[in-house]
Amino acid sequence: MKKAVAIILSLCLILLLCACGAEDTDTASDTDSLEDLYNTDLSDVDVPEGLTYEHFMEVADGMTLSEVNALFGTEGELTGTDETDDGQGQEIYRYGAMPVVVDITFTEGVVSGKAQSGLATTAQAVTLEQFEQISNGMTYDEVVSILGAGVLSSIMYVSNNLTETYTWNGESAEQIAMIMFQDDLVVFSTQYDLD
Repeated sequence: MKKAVAIILSLCLILLLCACGAEDTDTASDTDSLEDLYNTDLSDVDVPEGLTYEHFMEVADGMTLSEVNALFGTEGELTGTDETDDGQGQEIYRYGAMPVVVDITFTEGVVSGKAQSGLATTAQAVTLEQFEQISNGMTYDEVVSILGAGVLSSIMYVSNNLTETYTWNGESAEQIAMIMFQDDLVVFSTQYDLD
């Protein structure tokens, strides 16, 4: 369990670092304007056509590597192997390249987690005042009533617990809020540079 929390917090740190490295531009409202969000020409980035936020959302617990490869229309690159606390083998496959990346964790050959960066942004900008209304124990729906819908950044299935991390953008790509939910309740929240 501690290893899973460490992995999730590491993913949050990666997402924060990605946000910090982006140029100060207007927040994108959909996946068609990622070039505007990152103020960069993504034509040099090898992003498979099937690597979309919609397909990311379709990746489900229990899917096999071949099913995920078929969904994204490309083979993932094995980037790491590990073992769970109870001795189960894990592999992490990466799809895409920075700043648009999806990492899928497989435990004993089936999906046990997923994370994405750069596939989507929130449609509305959140403020520090809104973020400060969030507290541990709130449900996702309660958070949405304050911040609007978030973008799913990662999900892990650990010991029958569902842990999800959502992000919200501020006025610029550098501004971000991240909130982690375990079984639909806030357990961790952080923000970077919200006004």
